[in-house]
Amino acid sequence: MKRRRRPITLAGLCVAALVGVALALAPRPSFSLDREMRVQDDTPVFSSVAAAATSALEHRDHLSQFRMIGVSWTSGPGADVSVRTAHDGKWSEWTTLGAADGGPDPNSREAKHDRVVTEPLWVGNADAYELRLPSGFSGVRVHLVRESGPRLHLKSTSPPAHADTTQPPINTRAAWGARPPKDNPEYASTVQMAFVHHTAGTNDYAPGDVPAILRGIQAFHMDTNGWNDIGYNFLVDRFGGLWEGRGGGMDRPVVGAHVLGFNTGSTGVAMIGDFSGGPAPGVMLDAAGRLLGWKLSLTGVDPMGVNRFTSQDSSSGAKYPAGTVVTLNNVSGHQDANYTDCPGQVEGQLGQIRTTAKAWSGAFLSFPAGFGGGQYVATGEFTGDSISEVVTGAGPGGGPAVGVWRDTGVNLGGFYAFPQGFSGGVRVATGRLETNGPRDVVTAAGPGGGPAVEIFRTTGQNVRGWYAYAPNFGGGVYVASGNVSALSAGDEVVTGAGPGGGPHVRIFSSTGADLGGFMAYDPRFTGGVRVAVGDVDGDGVDEIITAPGPGGGPHIRVWKLTANGISEIGSFMAYDPNFGGGVYPSTVTSPDGKIHWIVTGAGEGGGTQVRVFDVHGNVGAVGFFYGSPSDTSGVRIAGGNFIGSAPGQLAVVEGPGTPPIVGFRRIDGPAFLPPN
Repeated sequence: MKRRRRPITLAGLCVAALVGVALALAPRPSFSLDREMRVQDDTPVFSSVAAAATSALEHRDHLSQFRMIGVSWTSGPGADVSVRTAHDGKWSEWTTLGAADGGPDPNSREAKHDRVVTEPLWVGNADAYELRLPSGFSGVRVHLVRESGPRLHLKSTSPPAHADTTQPPINTRAAWGARPPKDNPEYASTVQMAFVHHTAGTNDYAPGDVPAILRGIQAFHMDTNGWNDIGYNFLVDRFGGLWEGRGGGMDRPVVGAHVLGFNTGSTGVAMIGDFSGGPAPGVMLDAAGRLLGWKLSLTGVDPMGVNRFTSQDSSSGAKYPAGTVVTLNNVSGHQDANYTDCPGQVEGQLGQIRTTAKAWSGAFLSFPAGFGGGQYVATGEFTGDSISEVVTGAGPGGGPAVGVWRDTGVNLGGFYAFPQGFSGGVRVATGRLETNGPRDVVTAAGPGGGPAVEIFRTTGQNVRGWYAYAPNFGGGVYVASGNVSALSAGDEVVTGAGPGGGPHVRIFSSTGADLGGFMAYDPRFTGGVRVAVGDVDGDGVDEIITAPGPGGGPHIRVWKLTANGISEIGSFMAYDPNFGGGVYPSTVTSPDGKIHWIVTGAGEGGGTQVRVFDVHGNVGAVGFFYGSPSDTSGVRIAGGNFIGSAPGQLAVVEGPGTPPIVGFRRIDGPAFLPPN
């Protein structure tokens, strides 16, 4: 690789890749069905079916047109009922309707216990029905949802984006003609998780049918079930459209009526359709993921994480009786909390929803969404506002692309640090290498690129560069920058050799002058060495933190550069001593603001576990999993200052095989969104 070249600007490239997704989720402006829905009860000739009878069939025709149908009863054998409908003499296929398996918590003000009610079935237009019941039912009613009242003026609008994150386009209640709630909505203190449902109705509907379907569901929930409003907080149509459900504020913790025992503190998202016999289309999954990425980010919930929740279900036969503490995924299916098959085959697609939600979870995508090579991250203050910016470097396969971002995801610039054809990835750091000069971006090539270190302005202007090791070394270089020498006013560059080069750490001045080096581990170890810097002892001068690459054990060592050379001042194991996936080190401001703590991210194969230590290896109980504990992509971190002077703030990214997301966490795990 040639060491010097003209950088190629990337500004705006990554952001533009997302425009098509946003347009796909835009609200639809044209709807044809625009009357209010109301439920009218129809009592069959047989309101009870004798236990001696094997079944009963009720036929009703020449009815005024209805759009939905449902059934309820006071007691029954626990079996399902079947219905079919006709329009102008043409009969549909039979559809099985079982008792609804969700709803408000049993002790809530919305709970009704006098009747068993099915979910409503969308029929489009019908003027006749047949109802088939096995023996043992009593108090049977048929509930027909009809259009009535004056014409509605639907407004296909979506509210402005939430101030702290990117809200996807969501059709508001005005867009589908929602009735007002019967009473003021109830609110939880926060939203801790999400449940995904399907409505178990038809999949055969057109875009223009969706507002009427929503009005029908709402009417059934309010008039037949007796609830305050539609039960779901949000709904997703099969075309990828997003819809506000229960009223009270999309960005507020409105208590829904969708999952027994777990309504308070959750949000419910219903996929419009029946996915018992097949998967939901990808556009629905993408829309649901983007919605939940936004919604959960408002309360700092990780879509890939898990948490412990306490059931409030006091009904007999509850899957988790009231008071039971349950560990659930933060994005779960209805069947994870209640005895139900809902959301059908979507249960097996929840991983895709979680992954998409993670990609839209209030942080930002630093590269196009399809890039799966992982990335490296660094932070530094470039704009003079005392708030850290984020620098990202693409992992293997992505070209040597570097991006510079505000913490809100606004792209400030980008460039290729090395020739575009190089696919070994690029490692990044930041440093103020000139006294009273600007902060620069420090880059180093990954495997196959030679030991090149290059210094850039955020504009992509190449300032200087040098080889950190012998020019023919191809194992790549890890890089950090900080003021490790008490004799200089500016920062130095610290490098660690990649795999194949031994655990060789070197220190360079801002001009590339060699200030010395050392072997951080046994010279025979060839897994490489990763480096970070920070003032971990509070003396005003940065120390060097080293961590082995794969195969070396999670051994963190801390080094101080003095006039007499380099000396070790700290040593500990960041993870189980048998873990051999390597460690990514960084530093972060301690809670008292006086020193830096050492932050470690497990390497590939070790999960996305982040742990925090002082120079002596204490404080190790502080930390978190950035994603699912089963995720083995590895995690890279960088300390920064994103929300004022609060300590313990991290920018976090993952390794290969994951979306190129930049997330933000406090050192004990909670997510946060930097303010605009």
